[in-house]
Amino acid sequence: MISNHTQPSLSDRITSLYAFFNHSNLSTPHPDIPIPTTILLAYVAQLGLCVLGLALPLPSRTLKYVNRGLILPAIISVCVYIYRVSLRLDTAGNRFSLPSTAIVDTLFSYAIAGFALRAVDALLFSGDPHKTFYRVDQPHPPRTFTQGLRYSLAFWFTFRGINWNWRSRKTPSWEEHGGVPSNTRFIKQHLQSLAWRYLVLDGLWTFLHVTGFFQYPPILMNDLPVLSPLRSVAGLAHGVLLWQVIDMTYSLFVVPCVLLRISSAKDCPPQFGKVQDATTLAAYWATLWHSNWKKPFVGVSIGLTRFFKLPSIVGMFGAFVVSGFFHSLLALSAHGGDWRSRAGMGAMISFVIQPFGLILERLFMSHILPMIPLSIRSSTPFKFLAYVWVTLWLSTTASFAFDEVNKAGLLTEQLVPFSVARYTLDKFNIKS
Repeated sequence: MISNHTQPSLSDRITSLYAFFNHSNLSTPHPDIPIPTTILLAYVAQLGLCVLGLALPLPSRTLKYVNRGLILPAIISVCVYIYRVSLRLDTAGNRFSLPSTAIVDTLFSYAIAGFALRAVDALLFSGDPHKTFYRVDQPHPPRTFTQGLRYSLAFWFTFRGINWNWRSRKTPSWEEHGGVPSNTRFIKQHLQSLAWRYLVLDGLWTFLHVTGFFQYPPILMNDLPVLSPLRSVAGLAHGVLLWQVIDMTYSLFVVPCVLLRISSAKDCPPQFGKVQDATTLAAYWATLWHSNWKKPFVGVSIGLTRFFKLPSIVGMFGAFVVSGFFHSLLALSAHGGDWRSRAGMGAMISFVIQPFGLILERLFMSHILPMIPLSIRSSTPFKFLAYVWVTLWLSTTASFAFDEVNKAGLLTEQLVPFSVARYTLDKFNIKS
């Protein structure tokens, strides 16, 4: 008997495969899992490629060529695929998380872009990543695939401090915060911090919502005069609110890790430096602000600067440009990835401006500061003016990025499940 069924040609199979990976109504593995199956598989492939890049037991030169020629291009290609497909889906933000909280939706794209950024830094610009990134208390790099796999998993799947495998002189240390606490005390401190920051976050969000910055359409800071007190207070409130979100996220990661003995307290130093040390913009960016992405931003910038043999000052601008591009994904994803909408320009402007403030500060410190008597420079009022300078500069320049996020409506939803501040206002019949 001769079958009428004919085998599909190679071109038909390629067309079907292309349609499968590019269909806008991608299926999900389960109704309760909002991530499309192909995107989930691509994400797993992305993580697998990252782990493989540091786990292969190859000589340094061979490993470098394999990473740069094969693994890194594959990582970037998967990252681009995930981002492009995510923009075609229906819901707001990055389309994969809770539809009622668009700000959470963008975290998926941040994870993808973050892995790709770390991969560029680790696999392209760091030479032999085993020697560059291996833990400072274990100077011998892994020699077998099992050792490399264990090391690579620790490298890629760590949040700030969790079995952190590199340190710099600017990384906050326990010595600056009174020494390493016991695991029990460490957990207690973070639980107390979560409760305190929850209230601060709630209060700041309620204030910005009541004043109209988080309503839709929002009041824009850049529509207010530069020296307007409301603009400065709003800019400071935005920044402190972001601080609370980042530090609460850190606590939610490290507490389970210490409880499950994945890490110990000594491996999880504070991710922020001391506020009192931020008397200059240079100190703020180098020591106070969190170090989650500092290494990839700086590493990629320095790598490009050295490759093209550019002046070192270009590296400083480059670090902020890379950071601006990374943060622009937040607003860009909310506009369907359409560059013509100019979405993301606010974040770029906010970060690209920062080096100019650093240059002005350096000129002041080298030419004007020496002319001021030491008694004045060491006085409390002078230090207070330094804090005012840092606060005004950051709150003013960050307004471009914050306005962009507010215009996209990404912070109109309450950030916490129960608002103590809103409940209090309602009790006193105050309109919120």
